[in-house]
Amino acid sequence: MDKSLYDEIETVPHTQFPECDTLLKHFHRHCEATPDKDFLGTRVPPQEEKGDFGPYVFTSFKEVDRQSEMIARAIRHLDLSPE
Repeated sequence: MDKSLYDEIETVPHTQFPECDTLLKHFHRHCEATPDKDFLGTRVPPQEEKGDFGPYVFTSFKEVDRQSEMIARAIRHLDLSPE
């Protein structure tokens, strides 16, 4: 992948939320401030070669946070991550 397309979080000013110096901290801030707001959207691919994609279906910050927590717990339970 072209490195010029990489995000450079260190170049983003942190004046509004100085405590959020990582993307994870920004995500958790959004989970607390707007838990029911749409966060991730997906679309069903077309069934036919020239068909249209379906409408977006969104998942909230709260639900994505819950799902990520469950995945992390499963990884720890199955001993799939290093100490």
